Amino acid sequence: MGRARLPDHLQVLLNDRAEVIDLYSYGPWRVPAGLLDEISERARVLNNDPRVAELPYKLTDFYSEKATIVGAELWGMIPWLSGTAAIRGGTCGDLEGWLLEDFRAEKPIVSFNPTWFTVRTSKFRPPGEWLIAAAGDDLDKRELAVQLARECLDVFAGIEPFERRRQATIALYELNMPDVRKPIAYTHLADHWARSATDEILADLPELAGSVNYLEWLVKGFVAAHNRLRSVISGWEAAAAVACLAQQAGIWESPSEFSVFSDESLYEDMKRYIGQPFAEGWANEVRAWLARGVVEGEADACRAWLDMAVRLEACLRGMPDVPNSTGTLLPIGAFQRTVSDLYRRRQLVNPLEQKFAVATQERQAQAAAAAPEVSLVGQPELTAALRDLRVERPGAERQIRLLVAGQDATGRRTAVSALIQNLVDNRVVSSARWISDPIYAALDASNALQQLTRDVRECLAEKTLLVIDGLDRIIGFDRCGTAVAEELRRSLKRHPDLNVIVVCGPGGDTRLFDTNPALYQLFRVARTTEFTDKHYAELLKRAVARRGATISRTVSLAAGVLLTRTPPLLNLRGARLVEHLAEQSVRAARKRAKVGPSRSVTVTEADLPRQLVPGDIAGSDPQAELDSCVGLEKIKRELALLVAEEKAHRMRREAGMVVDARARHMVFTGPPGTGKTMVARILGRMFAATGVLSSGHIVVVDRADLVHGEGWEIGPRVRRLVDRAVGGVLCVESAHELQPSEDDWRNRETVNALVAAVQSHTKDLVVVLTGPDAGVNGLLKSEPDLAAYFPSVLRFPALTEDNFVALFEAKSEAAGFTLRDGVVQKVRSLVKSTPTGNARLAIGLLERAIARQARRVLADGVVGENESLHEILVDDVPDTLATTSWVELPHDPLSEIDKLIGLESVKHEVRLLVAEAKADRMRREAGIPLASPTRHLVFTGSPGTAKTTMARLLAAVYAKLGLLSSGHLVEVSRGDLIGEYLGQTAPKVRAAVAKALGGVLFIDEAYSLTEAWFDDYGSEAIAELIKLMEEHREDLVVIVAGYDAKMAKFLDKNPGLASRFPSKLRFPDYSDDELIAIFQAMTEKAGYELHPDVLPAVRRLLKRTTRGESFGNGRFVRNMFDRAVALQGHRITSSAESPEVRVLLAEDLPESLDSGPDAPTGQYL
Repeated sequence: MGRARLPDHLQVLLNDRAEVIDLYSYGPWRVPAGLLDEISERARVLNNDPRVAELPYKLTDFYSEKATIVGAELWGMIPWLSGTAAIRGGTCGDLEGWLLEDFRAEKPIVSFNPTWFTVRTSKFRPPGEWLIAAAGDDLDKRELAVQLARECLDVFAGIEPFERRRQATIALYELNMPDVRKPIAYTHLADHWARSATDEILADLPELAGSVNYLEWLVKGFVAAHNRLRSVISGWEAAAAVACLAQQAGIWESPSEFSVFSDESLYEDMKRYIGQPFAEGWANEVRAWLARGVVEGEADACRAWLDMAVRLEACLRGMPDVPNSTGTLLPIGAFQRTVSDLYRRRQLVNPLEQKFAVATQERQAQAAAAAPEVSLVGQPELTAALRDLRVERPGAERQIRLLVAGQDATGRRTAVSALIQNLVDNRVVSSARWISDPIYAALDASNALQQLTRDVRECLAEKTLLVIDGLDRIIGFDRCGTAVAEELRRSLKRHPDLNVIVVCGPGGDTRLFDTNPALYQLFRVARTTEFTDKHYAELLKRAVARRGATISRTVSLAAGVLLTRTPPLLNLRGARLVEHLAEQSVRAARKRAKVGPSRSVTVTEADLPRQLVPGDIAGSDPQAELDSCVGLEKIKRELALLVAEEKAHRMRREAGMVVDARARHMVFTGPPGTGKTMVARILGRMFAATGVLSSGHIVVVDRADLVHGEGWEIGPRVRRLVDRAVGGVLCVESAHELQPSEDDWRNRETVNALVAAVQSHTKDLVVVLTGPDAGVNGLLKSEPDLAAYFPSVLRFPALTEDNFVALFEAKSEAAGFTLRDGVVQKVRSLVKSTPTGNARLAIGLLERAIARQARRVLADGVVGENESLHEILVDDVPDTLATTSWVELPHDPLSEIDKLIGLESVKHEVRLLVAEAKADRMRREAGIPLASPTRHLVFTGSPGTAKTTMARLLAAVYAKLGLLSSGHLVEVSRGDLIGEYLGQTAPKVRAAVAKALGGVLFIDEAYSLTEAWFDDYGSEAIAELIKLMEEHREDLVVIVAGYDAKMAKFLDKNPGLASRFPSKLRFPDYSDDELIAIFQAMTEKAGYELHPDVLPAVRRLLKRTTRGESFGNGRFVRNMFDRAVALQGHRITSSAESPEVRVLLAEDLPESLDSGPDAPTGQYL
């Protein structure tokens, strides 16, 4: 039989230069020259249609600023016209990228690869997606939205593969356009239109027939293509293939929908097949099966099979909702590459092939006999294991079952790679198949077992060595760990010729024994240990020699000491750190000797860097650093006792005494900025010096590092962070935020994972939880399993006034500055006026003083004789303790408030607030104990009534009174606080509060956080805000603002929030006289003069203007003034006479101003 030829209509797929759209359901189609550019231009024109402005809608960050709602609609329409989850490929198949690239925020990389493909779904259903959502239930807007959606279909005219579905969709629009104004909820429109579709429309748009009917349509097409292929090549029964697809979609029972199909036998056949394990590796076998079909001349049937299979799998995965093509395992790309490889053959002739093959076998035998043993440094167990498992001659039989456990960069993978090379050279195995723990992190037990079975089967078939990197992490996965361990044990027992090497982290062998002791017994275990200074010296000597240099024993030993004292930087540790040091030292030696890389050079001690990685200088004394800390005397005594106790334990062990293992994990509580994280960093280095920890480095995390992402990712993420911290300290900042609650299952997952990680790392790890006293104590009381591992609680006191001043002086001296007379007294007065125990404020105050000193000294570009860059004067010290960038405060903010026009009731309330604050300060100075008052406020009123202005001035008042350290204003809205994805909201709230510390956080239209009907994480933002308001009540004021009724509803809906806002200020609308006064103030400030006829004209304009809820008050006046200036500019530039440019006339005023919700707004005051 001759070699099969690819059908003529598919030959174009072999031409890389042809512009082709390959829609599997239609076939390859050559794109006419210039068509895509024409369609792209149509899309741009419709996207910029002025009518779009009548349908305002906020798009996601996926879309660019150029994209309007029409652009988004066009993007979603392409998958609809292709067919839901249909396979689309070809050199021009990426139509979204070709046609609509301007509408995407990140420019898509358009693929020209002829084997490129996509399988996409979208939420688009006639009459539309984005446009209909924007119109909502407004019937006028709906009519416009439907018209624009219909015009979107015209954009894609000319693309033949789309034409049948495009025309059917147009017919559906024409059928329903007369009823477009029927009062049907917009959320039900798609279903209503789908039910109206005729049989002719459904023939091309089967998705509209309903999920069950569409599912049957897909099954029929798939079975037809499958049976056609089975007629020429052997294969599974159709029901078995459908069952496999169901398993790929996560369905393990015959779907009930199949029971109503016209083919009644399919449901029963599915029940028989779907529980069988034949699906293991099935997706990998499909490619070879389809390749045989292509060779047999059934390329079209193969393509139809794949297209129906992908759609069917997507439909099953999405049932009963829209299809979901995410995560398909069907080998579409592999099939396309196979077809390309089969029919793009180029015969190559190698006349030396036979001779070379013989010579290769001879050389393999010689190389295997002459191969030297790998010389490992400081790892006797691993060296002995390698020596026992190595093969000395080709063809020798050897069973390989090795488990290597130890810290990263201690030679584990180097040794494994050397053993693999020995086994491959001697033809014991053909190669190695490496798999690692991330493959299993997202799998449930069923899929994990399929993955492992597939790997084992392929290793047996190809005589490959299986290397499992991170088995100790895999067995810790809640959803699949124990099942994978047991299945591996069974595979090793069933297949004596299965060769496996397992690589684990420190203590991984113990965790494996605890999980599955029978599996542990099947391996030869070799453990690696941390390198000593002598080991490091030998490793460095070899690394330097590989770079063509030499190093003396004395210098290498000095470098070994440096390496032992250097904490790791993430994965830069051990032997990798040696390579890093060798590279730096040899480069420095060559630079010193002024020779090139080809010349040999000797590394001296002067060539060794003083510091290898960023952070603490290697060899610095942690005890001396702790002693220099200000205001932590009790903490110092407690840490001294802990270190002494550890030294005593070590001495007792060396004397042969039995010492019980004890938990060293600790809790540090206290206000922010009291040195908790700094002491945790010092503690790690102190424990490393006593031998408790191997490196003493620190990994600092908070809730955002632990909790973000999908739920199944939390456990693996916590384990990865713990693995990074092994050998040192894991510092969990703000640990109280992890306290589980009924509504926050993510915290529960995190705490469980943290407890499991602490249990599995009883040695070489110290976990420190930090946070405020009450919060962390509440966490430990509610979680006794966690509290059991944290016996030591150290409370960090707030800095006293003397501590604050001493810290400022110490940091100044360390930075090389001299404090002139009066500086210390000014710092003390600042602390006295604003009581704070935050060391960060002291450091921030010094940094700002240094910046102001630099501006003063270098103002003229020259350092004068009487000036010094090393001296800080009184004037260099800021007037407030600010935690953010410095702001210029009004000299007398109370008088600025009095100057505001109108608002008499608000001014009265503000005076009462100020009087209360002054009285509190007087009582405190008199020694009367006072609780920290809650100063958060609610501002209600219409837009443009000076709420933001008042908030800014009130912040300045509080700063002048010493109640706030900065007095700046941070204005935020919903978009600044709500994240797009789960886990992003709390960090955004914390970031906003951090910016506002020392001042006022102003949340405009606060009710927008919770008024959406869907769950948009607003409640998470409220909960985080309440917690931070309590935590920072001494140096933060939160003001929420908005309309009266909506703010009342917002506070009633969130009672926990309402109790935090004791004071409410209502901002009334301005009267006509007040608005006219504002207009006069604006004109005077801008330098204009008013003609006598202007103010009466302004009054008439105000009386004509409706005063609805959206009336802008001061903003309305601002808009009127801006418009008048623009019209005056047109008048004076058009006049032939010499006009008075400072004078505004009545004719300069606009006839009217739109005060609706879409009116542009300016700022008042």
